[in-house]
Amino acid sequence: MSTKVTVRVARSTSGHSSEAASSSRQPARARTRRAIGPMMPVALATMVRLLNHKSGFVQHQAAADLLDRGGFRPPERHQHAVVGKVEVDIRLTDD
Repeated sequence: MSTKVTVRVARSTSGHSSEAASSSRQPARARTRRAIGPMMPVALATMVRLLNHKSGFVQHQAAADLLDRGGFRPPERHQHAVVGKVEVDIRLTDD
């Protein structure tokens, strides 16, 4: 059986504080933003160009991605699991 272990859990298990996990991410995020930043205009232009692609599927995916990143993401679906016995009583007559 495999168990998914997060960086935070691994750090805390090895004796590091939880603050160390979040503080180590900040420099990495800053480096990533600096590296990706200059490419953003090209990436945006590519997505806009894909809105006119001959494939409707590609157009749809580009539009959905632009809307998601623009803050118009649809609400997430939640799936609820019921543990235990569930009884359903459907009465088809007026008795």
